[in-house]
Amino acid sequence: MRRLLPEPVRVPVNPHPCFGIIWQFKAFHYFQARQTPLIIPAIMSKKFSFRAIVPFALLMLFALVVAIRPAEAQIVKNARAGQYLLTLKVAVAESFNGHHPEMIHDSGAPPVQVDGAEHPNHHLVIFVDKGGKPVLDAQVHIRYRVSGDGHAAWTDLPMARMHHSGTGLETTHYGNNVFLAPGHYDVEVKVNDEAPVIIPLSLRQ
Repeated sequence: MRRLLPEPVRVPVNPHPCFGIIWQFKAFHYFQARQTPLIIPAIMSKKFSFRAIVPFALLMLFALVVAIRPAEAQIVKNARAGQYLLTLKVAVAESFNGHHPEMIHDSGAPPVQVDGAEHPNHHLVIFVDKGGKPVLDAQVHIRYRVSGDGHAAWTDLPMARMHHSGTGLETTHYGNNVFLAPGHYDVEVKVNDEAPVIIPLSLRQ
């Protein structure tokens, strides 16, 4: 028995006063011999109500916001300390334990756990680069204080070396999880024998 191929589907374009050009798809039969219908949803037609897709559109918008939320929470700033290019990254606190840890601890101070007594809300780290390659054995010191107050005390960040889970040492960076309230901070970074560099940091959450 010869299998019949589906007929080509014509896709007309209808102008819409509010949304511009809207594609309209028609249903067709995939196997004409067996009369098995395969329906392509009609995005807009005379019998289709726009109100019917509002809940679906809101759901998709919510999913998009959730998907991009980690990227929006991350702050990236670059600075130079002598021969080194420094990249300061501040993101939500990362996990070091469990079945699927986000970070692998290499050496240095113990990592501050997400569920620890410190209740960290940020992941404050420095990537050190020299000549386009990550520096894997840098001596890094990070401390921070509230900016705008010359008498504010500095707080040392427990310095751990780590890399991203599932990657190699090319993602090596230095720092730790920490609790930081919203506000403005001075972050001082010292790498090896280079002079310290102060990087301003503003947190909204």
